[in-house]
Amino acid sequence: MSETENKEVVEKAAEEECRFCVSKPGRRVIAESEYGFAAYDLHPASPGHFLVIPHRHFASYFDINDDELVDLWKLVARAKEICDKDHNPDGYNVGINVGTAAGQSIHHLHIHVIPRYFGDVENPKGGVRGVCLLYTSPSPRDHSRYLVCRLLLEKWGGGGGGGGGGGGG
Repeated sequence: MSETENKEVVEKAAEEECRFCVSKPGRRVIAESEYGFAAYDLHPASPGHFLVIPHRHFASYFDINDDELVDLWKLVARAKEICDKDHNPDGYNVGINVGTAAGQSIHHLHIHVIPRYFGDVENPKGGVRGVCLLYTSPSPRDHSRYLVCRLLLEKWGGGGGGGGGGGGG
């Protein structure tokens, strides 16, 4: 997708009702702050998967201001403490999808915090690098990238694509 096409998708999404800007019945908020809130993901990748979402509507992490940056990462830490107590995970994957090409499907910044548990995947080594294995395309250039990702994963033991991906972005 070209940069122009990506901007068109983002602009169209901004015109539609944003599910993070509107209060939803059933949303399970974990914690709130001046600049955002943490809530359990409605389509969790694992038990306890939560999102940290700014109140201000903007799509890209790279458009965040300094006050929001500090506040949202403090909110990640606060909600993680609650998740530790409620779910007792063995580890976490933390990630942000920026742009359609990176899998962002809701064009309002949100930080995924995905609890991980021993045994939830066969081999978690490589963590989020496993997303490379989800990448497939008929383009020869894209296929080359896919092969490079596979080689890197094999070298670092990520092999079969574990790593805690997650629904939606």
